Amino acid sequence: MQEIVFLGLSNPNPIVVFIMYIIFLMVSFFALESVDYAKILRKELSNRAILLHTLLSVALAYLLTNFFLAVVFQG
Repeated sequence: MQEIVFLGLSNPNPIVVFIMYIIFLMVSFFALESVDYAKILRKELSNRAILLHTLLSVALAYLLTNFFLAVVFQG
């Protein structure tokens, strides 16, 4: 059976994956800057707000990278 190759690409190079992850990390980090954590957490928990912001951006970047790679490389 013949393997279907989408856009001429079969497997992502690890360097491409790393660069895409860094790009999506920066995009998600700056996109989450618009969230007002003072409304969610009390003012004395600002350290937790910074940690929450960082973890949310890492998780969002991971999901976006996996989704983008699945769409582009179809496999």
